[in-house]
Amino acid sequence: QGELWNQRKNGDVFAEWMTINTIYHTDGSVNRRVGLFSDITEKKHAEELIWREANFDPLTNLPNRRMFYDRLGQDLIKAQRSGLKLAVFFLDLDHFKEVNDSLGHDIGDLLLRQASQRIAGCVRASDSVARLGGDEFTVILSELEDPSRVEIIASQIIAQLAQPFVFDGH
Repeated sequence: QGELWNQRKNGDVFAEWMTINTIYHTDGSVNRRVGLFSDITEKKHAEELIWREANFDPLTNLPNRRMFYDRLGQDLIKAQRSGLKLAVFFLDLDHFKEVNDSLGHDIGDLLLRQASQRIAGCVRASDSVARLGGDEFTVILSELEDPSRVEIIASQIIAQLAQPFVFDGH
């Protein structure tokens, strides 16, 4: 028994749970095998949704605190093994509470989404940007062959976040 992916006649791919049982003759020899399957696509989607909600921030689609610590642990192990450096940034947006209080949470959410995109745009795809919660972000720069890049990337992030955020004329 086990899980496998199958394809319907219309081309849709789906997950199924397959169990194969053996039916024996009275003398103990194999008469036939019977395969039973059930469509578990909905279950797989539900599991994926639960995993995503447990590991990613729904507002920014960035890894959350839990996933950040998992990635940091993995990157620390890789750094020890390879001898390469890594850097960790902690970013807290100044005066974010004032934005929420004066312009509302919808504008605050837009600000957080755009800030996350600006931060992620400054790092490599192999690096990690996470939202810990509220207005707190982290960045992991892994496998740094040239540690002087840390200051350059930090400056780029600061410059990007210093640019005006404009929402609904504010």
